[in-house]
Amino acid sequence: MRHKKHTGLSDDDELKAYHNNMFNNWGFSGNPYYSNELIKEELLTTLFVGRRKERRKFISTLNSGIGAVCIEGKDFGIGKSTFFNRVALEVEKVREDFIVAKKIDFVSSTSPRDLLLDIMHRMVEAVERPGVVPKDVRNEVHKITQIRGVEKGREISVSLPSILRGSRHKSETQKERENITTGIIGSKILEIDRKVFDKAGKRFLISIENLESSKIRSESIKEGIESLRDLTFLNSLYFFIGDLGLRRTLSESGRLRSLAGNSIVIPPLNLHEFQNAVNIRLDHFSIKNKKKIEPIFPLDDDVVKYIHLKSKGDIRWAFNFLHRIFQGMVDDGHSVRVHNLADVEIIMVERAKETYEGLTRPLQKIIRGISRCGPSGPSSSSLIKETGFKTSYLNRNLNSEKIKSSPEILKRSREDRKAIYSLGYEMEMLKEYKII
Repeated sequence: MRHKKHTGLSDDDELKAYHNNMFNNWGFSGNPYYSNELIKEELLTTLFVGRRKERRKFISTLNSGIGAVCIEGKDFGIGKSTFFNRVALEVEKVREDFIVAKKIDFVSSTSPRDLLLDIMHRMVEAVERPGVVPKDVRNEVHKITQIRGVEKGREISVSLPSILRGSRHKSETQKERENITTGIIGSKILEIDRKVFDKAGKRFLISIENLESSKIRSESIKEGIESLRDLTFLNSLYFFIGDLGLRRTLSESGRLRSLAGNSIVIPPLNLHEFQNAVNIRLDHFSIKNKKKIEPIFPLDDDVVKYIHLKSKGDIRWAFNFLHRIFQGMVDDGHSVRVHNLADVEIIMVERAKETYEGLTRPLQKIIRGISRCGPSGPSSSSLIKETGFKTSYLNRNLNSEKIKSSPEILKRSREDRKAIYSLGYEMEMLKEYKII
């Protein structure tokens, strides 16, 4: 890497120092439009806004005797995970009878056994934290995680935590995994649950996120969720985090009906709440108290209103796009003053074009086709005609992980059990400005 002789800094470090200096000129310690998921305690307590009704409902479930609760939201990025992070932090602070385990990220490839292994792993991780349970309880939990059996006529002893951490030889770990059935893991989880409750008077709070209804309709994945049924009838409290209708989807299965006991629906932030969230971030990253510099709010209210309208409640994308707009203003050397929508239109379009140009050519063609045809599915005759692609090829591109996790590109909905795709936030912007 090339180093600058006059500063001793690398190119990347010089760029970072330049940006920090430019943010300081505006009166901020960094880009104030913070767009990452709120995880750290300081950010959760400072930047989280609203959701009072939903927070009260969450707290009320702790003593309700319910074993499982669904946290649902209509759109990707609406704030379901951040909501859980905030209320879980509150539980940790005021409820000594709960142990909050780290969230489990559910993916389509998760098998029933792997899901149970993840839950067990999170429980073991949680009791290992200092001061959570007495040492003797922690030792007993570790004993429970030892699995003994017979393989090819010889007795084996398997430590689940060591397998899960991948600390042993990969091939050996894989062989040991194959000897662990869902029944064995489930019984171990129940043992840990009972032991911690009986000896320490504490219950686990376990959360599983990214449980979209479309995933659960798969038979193999439904089997994985069904494997949790017996676990929810003891002491631990499970939270399933997914899209709107998650509880209804779970209830479609007779075995799962009793699993989905309650539901907390997370609505989109309204304009007032979103503006409040923006102002809190601007204040949090302000350096006025340190250097007596009065910060200049970079973007006027009309920009915030426009982004809120485009986001349709996706606060994650909204802050990410505001972040990118201001970064573009800094990079282009815009004057230190409040900028309205007309001032930043070019930057907004450039950011959206960057997203579009980062896609494969087939996806770009599909997006142009949807822009002309309107919301369409892979079997739509108008989209097939517009793109010249076969249904199977359209289906493969539209089902890519890139599209599934990027509502700024395309948004997916269902009509008569068929997937329908419409332009995402940034692609809508490009159509509005006649770029596509």
